[in-house]
Amino acid sequence: MTLSYAPSASGVVADAARNLLQGSAPVGDGIAPEIASAVVRAARAVEVVYTEPVYIGASAYAGLGLTPGGDRGVPAVFTGNGSATHVLEFGDLRPETAAAANATGTLTINQTALADASGNPLGRNAAFSRHLADGQAPRVDSAVAVSLREILVSFDEPVSAAGTAGARDWTISGDEAAMRGVSSRSDVSAGSATLTLTLDGNLADDSPSGITLSYTPGAVAFADPAGNELGRFDPRAVADGIVPRIVSASITAGNTATIEYSEPVARASGAYSALSLTTGGSRTPVGPLGTFSDTHTVTFGDAAAATNATGSITMNQTVLVDESGNALGDNPEFRRLLADGQAPTITGGAITAGNTLTITYSEPVSRDRSAYASLELSPGDTRSSLDLSPGTPSDTHAITFDGTAAAANATGTLTMDATRLVDASGNALGDSNALRRDMADGQAPSVVNATAVSLSEI
Repeated sequence: MTLSYAPSASGVVADAARNLLQGSAPVGDGIAPEIASAVVRAARAVEVVYTEPVYIGASAYAGLGLTPGGDRGVPAVFTGNGSATHVLEFGDLRPETAAAANATGTLTINQTALADASGNPLGRNAAFSRHLADGQAPRVDSAVAVSLREILVSFDEPVSAAGTAGARDWTISGDEAAMRGVSSRSDVSAGSATLTLTLDGNLADDSPSGITLSYTPGAVAFADPAGNELGRFDPRAVADGIVPRIVSASITAGNTATIEYSEPVARASGAYSALSLTTGGSRTPVGPLGTFSDTHTVTFGDAAAATNATGSITMNQTVLVDESGNALGDNPEFRRLLADGQAPTITGGAITAGNTLTITYSEPVSRDRSAYASLELSPGDTRSSLDLSPGTPSDTHAITFDGTAAAANATGTLTMDATRLVDASGNALGDSNALRRDMADGQAPSVVNATAVSLSEI
């Protein structure tokens, strides 16, 4: 840049000897640089931006203090000499020395040691204190599936976003994501370090793996209190945080209780501490040991439980953990009811009269007349018209059949639908709709006639 002067009729510039000013001269740079911004930019870096390129002299940056965090001393690494952006890095690499996500601070600057290309210093203060704003964008610390339809996102500092829009800016992928999308999100307009994402359907597994979460900034920004916005990040693994659930707990055999879980759970020592039968008293349970399993079979001694027995079992929730370490709960003495899980059994079956057969069960069973299909008599023929009087469940079913009376010594084979014969807890006799069961001779002999064949014999 040059400055020129030409005399005009309106006036002239002259020295004392009346020599007129004329010609041109270059215009020098006398504008001092200024700090445009100064922020804590990363966990170990401060960024200072000037209005023009600035060169550094000795001891230009004399000290750094963070809030929170305290004194960090003189920055160890400096880059950007001769540019408008200077980056100062901390030298101490210990984790505890990293700046907090929302850190601010103070940078001590020797203004006289910082000058532009023309030599104009930043100022005349050799110990100038400049406030450092929070310049770190919020980051996602973790993403955890806390239920089959919810993912909890945790940030390294509180963030806020208007309303509840922008859910679709978050996406999940992976085989066990089951093609699900994010349908809604929690309201963080007041600021929160966590965000709950709700899916439009269930994940494929209670112990999800291989699922990743991604975010692409949209119309709704997620920003920290300083206005730094969450940026796009590479797909992040979603951890399994789904607590295992008890699907069922029942007495499944005379001396066995079975606990079914929603996913494999550790078969740990001391998981099951006590067992009590509603009718039968206390028993000592012996829990399974070994690898993770979604089915735990617990045995107990003494007399076998009745086929309709119920009870309770005491378990230590803290040691019943899934493969990701999620515990069933925090109660070391959690008591769970045990349902009746035993199928009724046939305790007897016989032809008890000329046109009647009687079946006895170990417990009351539904009186479903369609459960009994046919009876093959021996000696005799097959009867297909069988009838059972309706009524409440009973442990004894008297079934009548048509035609001539069965022989006094008749036996037979009964065909029945075991799926229709259920106890009060819904346990079916079996899974066959054509179960065949032998019927014994249950008729007492009777006197047909009495004839005197001599004076001393009948």
